[in-house]
Amino acid sequence: MATQNKIALAFKYLLDRDYRDYRRIRNLNVFDPDYFEVLVKRDGSNDLIEGLGAAKDPLWYYFQVFRSQLASVEVLSDTWSQFFDPCPLFDTYFYMAKYRTQVGSRNPFSHYLLEGWRSDLKPSPYFDPGYYRDNSHWHEESGNPLQYYLEHDLQRAQDCSIFFSHSWYLDRTPLPRALQLNAIKHYKLYGSTAGKSPVPLFEPDHYTHQVKDLTVACTDPLLHYLSAGESLGTSPSPHFDPEYYRTHCQVGEADASPLAHYLSKGVFEKCVINRSIASLDSTPVISIIVPVYNPRPEFLNNCIRSVLYQTYPHWELWLIDDCSSAAETRDILTHWAAQDQRINCLFNDSNRGISATTQIGVDNASGDYLGFLDNDDELAADCLFQVTKEINRSRAEVIYTDEDLIGDDGSRHEAFYKPGFNRALLFSHNYITHFVVAESGLVERCGGFNSDYDGAQDFDLILRLTSRATRVRHISKILYHWRAVATSTSIDHEAKPYAHEAGKNALQAYLDREMQALRVDDTSLNYHYRIRNDLEEEPSVTVLFINENDEERIIDLEKLTDYSNCEFRLISDLNSEGGTHEPGRQKGMVDVTEVEIVQTAINSCSTDYIAILDKGTKEVASDWLTELVSQSYLDEDIAVVCGRVSYSGDDGPSYTLPDVRNRTVAYYGSFLVSASRHANGLHNLQYVNGCDFKICLIRRSILTDLGGFDVNQFPHYLAMLDFCYRVLDRGHKILYTPNAVAIYDRNLSYDADEAEQDVKEKYSFQQRHHRQLAAFDQWYNSGQLSKGGISREEFFKWLTGEDGIQPLT
Repeated sequence: MATQNKIALAFKYLLDRDYRDYRRIRNLNVFDPDYFEVLVKRDGSNDLIEGLGAAKDPLWYYFQVFRSQLASVEVLSDTWSQFFDPCPLFDTYFYMAKYRTQVGSRNPFSHYLLEGWRSDLKPSPYFDPGYYRDNSHWHEESGNPLQYYLEHDLQRAQDCSIFFSHSWYLDRTPLPRALQLNAIKHYKLYGSTAGKSPVPLFEPDHYTHQVKDLTVACTDPLLHYLSAGESLGTSPSPHFDPEYYRTHCQVGEADASPLAHYLSKGVFEKCVINRSIASLDSTPVISIIVPVYNPRPEFLNNCIRSVLYQTYPHWELWLIDDCSSAAETRDILTHWAAQDQRINCLFNDSNRGISATTQIGVDNASGDYLGFLDNDDELAADCLFQVTKEINRSRAEVIYTDEDLIGDDGSRHEAFYKPGFNRALLFSHNYITHFVVAESGLVERCGGFNSDYDGAQDFDLILRLTSRATRVRHISKILYHWRAVATSTSIDHEAKPYAHEAGKNALQAYLDREMQALRVDDTSLNYHYRIRNDLEEEPSVTVLFINENDEERIIDLEKLTDYSNCEFRLISDLNSEGGTHEPGRQKGMVDVTEVEIVQTAINSCSTDYIAILDKGTKEVASDWLTELVSQSYLDEDIAVVCGRVSYSGDDGPSYTLPDVRNRTVAYYGSFLVSASRHANGLHNLQYVNGCDFKICLIRRSILTDLGGFDVNQFPHYLAMLDFCYRVLDRGHKILYTPNAVAIYDRNLSYDADEAEQDVKEKYSFQQRHHRQLAAFDQWYNSGQLSKGGISREEFFKWLTGEDGIQPLT
């Protein structure tokens, strides 16, 4: 009886097509049991996982699982879903949706291995037999292409589809390269769900935000796009318009995938990929200059690709190798130069240094504009388009952008949001850094790069460029990715100590050429400097000290101050008599505000400057007034100079991000005063939007011209800010110096209950200065609001009032 049962079972298996197929393919070594196991354990039911554990042969168990899967899942031609696939290069859902009529009820994996490959069927978008045939040694006589690939080309990472670039993926995903892992397998199991892309131009986050079946799409966004999204009109990138591209760039090839066409042909044919680029009035050629010296190969590849795949196609790339000792560097450069006629490489016969090497690129470039890129950094895909758009808008001569700091795999470590062009801030340190684009003729007129300042050559150049340019523009977008490497000053300010000294020398040379006799000193921070101006004579200053008849305090402050040509006056809202004290009127007798008393005192002054210290001042640095006065000579347009406030050694709360829930006028005023200097560094000299009464110096002539403080509209909190905004409206400047220091008691609490007058004061300010508030980004850069989850719309509504005013762009 047992024998009969065994015979019956044997016939049953022989009649079972799955079993016959299983026996035929089990020795082909195409099935990947580890891959299959991960998929089952990741997404399978408990029964499937237990069954896998009990199975003696994972391949046979795969056949059994597929039967149950197929019975419960309907395969549609306009969607995609993840099956428990037998290997990374076979996608069951894709194969069934595309070839269902040929496959019928047969296991699709065995169908492909035993029949489908002979008809040139594709097992997955990531394995295209036609592409593989054209780019490898495989041909039909070699047998099954998938088996051939796994045996001969997998280990050397041979591409087998336009939709999976091994070099792209491995250069941007260090782990599989370091561990010598199968790149496609790594992508399918880990990279796809982590937001990695296997090809240029495709941006997983952008794509998945367009689709409804988000959970499925995130499993493998590119495969979902190729199987479903492309036919539905979704875009693979915010910059790529498939319909526009198909109409304008695929003449005679309209049925082909626009993404495939671009990756294989369009990028090299300088195809325009959207209407915005096509509608540009002017399309200047931008020459990108990259000095090269022993970079890590993957970083250099990523750097070059970031230019090649720019959405704006009118560029040329100059790669100048400064006699690298790594032989592979030359091979990489010549490889890329052979790929695209816009890519050029030159090789120094000896090491000449970064400035001389960069200048070689400048001398050979033929573009209308020059951009400068380090050999391990990257440009955002739309960088050159955004730059060109700004050139079209403003005819800018010098453009710079925001940037971020990225790791080996391209992930962001930190973002740098910069203000509009701020020459005073540039005198503290090179806040501009990357990405800089300048008109070619301007670079030539400025003399190009100077080897005397190697290590700070970019600082030296930007100082000279901006001194000659009349149109310097900042693009408030992160368009440059600065690589965080161990030897870079991006992460280690102690690295390259010579660079600090070179920067100091470059700044001193600039000041010697362009300005009065100013001296550059070091600060406690590397790459940050202090500008000193030794006064030949001291202009007269009246110091108004707002306090409550504290005669001892004013005497202490006067003794601490090393400026001789000044007088101190005590400003009080109580009666006082005699001396240098300014008489006020008693509360309760006449309603007189503090601002009005200050204005009354100013009206009686005849000195060149008015300095103000607010109530609560405990101490001042001895040179506080000398610093304020000397810095007022930095530019003839400076009307107000304000100093740094320390709360007994503390800087107080940060105003980099606003508390948009706090609508009190006191907090509102504090934010307007402090936001830009907090965002750009309290330790840096810089132009700012405004100041308060705590420590400042005002040219008395400008106070008089503007009619002083508006004590009627702004009697309490916003009088100084209103004056500052009127100063800016007249074309004058307000300068902040960190080196004039006043020490205060901590007094930064804000009462949520406000008087009607306070609310009215804030409203009046917002109405009067709506244009300046809408341009608040001049020194602040609202891009950093994203750190706090605050939208620009929400911020500008809070800033300008409940009605909201559109921010200037």
